[in-house]
Amino acid sequence: MNDFFIAIIIGLVAGRTDVAPMIIMKLEKVANISAFVHYFVLGLIIPFVGWEMTPWLKGVIISLFQQFQL
Repeated sequence: MNDFFIAIIIGLVAGRTDVAPMIIMKLEKVANISAFVHYFVLGLIIPFVGWEMTPWLKGVIISLFQQFQL
């Protein structure tokens, strides 16, 4: 259960980091929510994928798969 809470914290930090500049640029609320949910969910998914590779590379690959819907 501890890993789950760490994944939630990572997702919250990633989502907040992505949305902060968007709020400053005064983008639409829907775009901000969409970006936050995108990075929050990726923060939850990436730690639990069982690929044997460097964690940052695993994150990049999963993010690209999700971005391009492969």
